[in-house]
Amino acid sequence: MALSLVATATWLALPLASVAPNRIVPGTGYATSDLLGWPLALVACLPLVALMALSRRLDRVRCRLALALVLVLLMALPGWLAFASQRLVDPELPQARLGIGAAWWLSLFWLSLMLIELRSRLALVGWRAALLPVVVATAWWLQGAWLGSLALSQELDGRRGDFMEAVVDHLLLVGGAVGASLVLGALIALAMRQSPRVERLGFAVLNFLQTIPSLALFGLLLAPLAWLAARVDWLSAIGVSGIGWAPAFLALLGYSLLPMVRNTHVALSEVDPGVLEAARGMGMGPGQVFRQVRLPLALPVVIEGVRITTVQAIGLTAVAALIGAGGAGVLHLPGTGPGGHGPGAARGAAHPRHGVGRGCPVGGAGATPGPSPTGVTGRSTMIELKGVTKRFGDETAVDAISLTVKPGELCALVGTSGCGKSTTLRMINRLIEHDAGEIHIDGRPIREFDGRLLRRRIGYAIQSTGLFPHWTVARNIGLVPRLLKWPAARVRERVEELMGLLGLPVAQFADKYPSQLSGGQAQRVGVARALAADPDILLMDEPFGALDPITREGLQAELRELQSRLQKTIVFVTHDMDEALALADRLVVMKAGRIVQQGAPLELLRSPADDFVASLLGGDDRGLKEAAITRVAERMLPLSPRLLPRARVHRDATLRQALAVMFREHADRLAVVDDEAMPVGELSLRRIVGAGRDGSGDA
Repeated sequence: MALSLVATATWLALPLASVAPNRIVPGTGYATSDLLGWPLALVACLPLVALMALSRRLDRVRCRLALALVLVLLMALPGWLAFASQRLVDPELPQARLGIGAAWWLSLFWLSLMLIELRSRLALVGWRAALLPVVVATAWWLQGAWLGSLALSQELDGRRGDFMEAVVDHLLLVGGAVGASLVLGALIALAMRQSPRVERLGFAVLNFLQTIPSLALFGLLLAPLAWLAARVDWLSAIGVSGIGWAPAFLALLGYSLLPMVRNTHVALSEVDPGVLEAARGMGMGPGQVFRQVRLPLALPVVIEGVRITTVQAIGLTAVAALIGAGGAGVLHLPGTGPGGHGPGAARGAAHPRHGVGRGCPVGGAGATPGPSPTGVTGRSTMIELKGVTKRFGDETAVDAISLTVKPGELCALVGTSGCGKSTTLRMINRLIEHDAGEIHIDGRPIREFDGRLLRRRIGYAIQSTGLFPHWTVARNIGLVPRLLKWPAARVRERVEELMGLLGLPVAQFADKYPSQLSGGQAQRVGVARALAADPDILLMDEPFGALDPITREGLQAELRELQSRLQKTIVFVTHDMDEALALADRLVVMKAGRIVQQGAPLELLRSPADDFVASLLGGDDRGLKEAAITRVAERMLPLSPRLLPRARVHRDATLRQALAVMFREHADRLAVVDDEAMPVGELSLRRIVGAGRDGSGDA
């Protein structure tokens, strides 16, 4: 009812149409009462009064009647405007400008709101709801002939060629400026990402450009361009002069750069560093990282910059008609019609040539192939570091360390934060170059290999998973095989094999995106991607560090199972000492960039080199740590004639788990069983705590 009342007041009080004798003089508005007189104006309001009456109590029947009446009014609006406006048209003034007044537009708005409300009340959905706008649009199309008699349409018919030419010139000038700003803005944003000084200077200049009024900027460009055109023949030949498209294009480019650079810079800054590190760690070159990772992830924000720039450029191009740039502005501004510097010249401005480099070839025919750094060759050492040092400025991150990792061995690097663990890991696959010493893989110095090809042959998994969020699980896993140019069928088979191996059913997970995965599932995908090319070496930088304890323990068990089956050479960085002790064959303790002790976990637990190592390994709790990594099978005794206790423990359980069973069952002896729950031995509390390091001790 309120909408009907407002629509009635709008119809009577506001101008329905306006007329002006030419394009310069403002139009005079005429209300419906002025055009038809009050009697006919009130008759025109009767349908709205009927709507108010129906709206007092809207049951289902009244809703349908009101809906029908609203549809009739909407369909009749164009015809009513044409009928009421005929007396405003002066046949002697074919260039007169007839405009549609506020009453018509607001009536359309109020009636549209009524239509939406009534459709909601009647719960119209599907084809019935879609039919309503179709009916209205069809009615408007049929009334096109009535509107065609108005002066505005007559003017359009008479100048259709000029109108279309101006619009095309306008769009070409806008498109050229926006396209150039997109390319140049991306290059400036990339340069800013590399240098804080360039960033500060670039934003200062671009912000200053935004403060210059558009007409002032056009004026500032006139003299320099006229001077250049007078002295450089080829500039004059392509239409560059003091006025016309050239200053307009440059001004539009200057105004467009700030939003484009800002959005591109923000978009590139927000890309997850873990994703970029994973891309480089998998052997992607800089061009591939930019095209396949950075750009797709940054694109939504960049597109928003394009939208802002385009809207801004459309408006500024209309003002540029003042300096003869052409475009739609010539239809609104007197004295700037087509000419030597008008729309025809603007068309020449819309096709600037921009050479966009494709980057250096990465992989394929353009890349220099390197030897495969992996492959079982029967050597006793798979990875060897000899006196390796890495400095960052004046700080020494890794100080002359030496380390060997045997084939099939899992070597864990442990230590406090900042001790050089992750730096050491990244030097092995050349994500970070070492400054001194030598690193050998399978007996060969790593600097003999191309860095990208080396990384493609070494698996790499990190804490944040580094999964590409815009790729599916299957595509993420198949990254390195595709970089190595495997046939598509072989890649698909390998992906499905690894998903089965890691407990990720293909039908359920292959087409999912990383955002649809749990933390544990994402880590499984990360490990599968690291194993995709079947590397002999796997580098893992705190891969389970961000997971909850239950999920982390489950994945540790899965990694142990995988390692027992695949026998990869693994270098594993972790802060979790329990994790390191449970997984590692060799433990390497680092402090301040140096290796302070290395050896088997039990060896370090029993004989720590100093107080730092002892503290890191648990201090006074080292005995419990030892119990946590010692299997029951190592301490159990053969079956005795005595009656076996009821409490049982599996032979593959740890002594710590056996102690937990003893506490729970209030027992000091346990029966040891195998996978089929058959007794194979027994274990006593005295045997656990009293056995010497030589394994002696009675039951």
